[in-house]
Amino acid sequence: MKSLFFILISVAFLTLNLQAQEEWEIDMMHSYIGFDVTYMEIIPFHGKFTGVEGLVTAAESDFSDMEIKAKINVSTINTGSDKREKHLRSNDFFDAEQYPDMTF
Repeated sequence: MKSLFFILISVAFLTLNLQAQEEWEIDMMHSYIGFDVTYMEIIPFHGKFTGVEGLVTAAESDFSDMEIKAKINVSTINTGSDKREKHLRSNDFFDAEQYPDMTF
């Protein structure tokens, strides 16, 4: 299949006190981990992952030393189609049984 998955990671911080904090947990209430795919170069569909945990660390106030570590549970994929999600979890794609998590 020619499609590529693009994982879009956006991390929203409500309150930052850069003087006091150097670590922040990824807050899924204010973040989105998703992808857009064009099937057969014609049909677009979107999906997201709801099982995400991670940590953002930075000591510099300009975030020049920022590190993001994230673990995404692939079985939490949501595309709006049970049949498609089952196929994406299979060994044709993510092989969620053998590889339950993606790490970045």
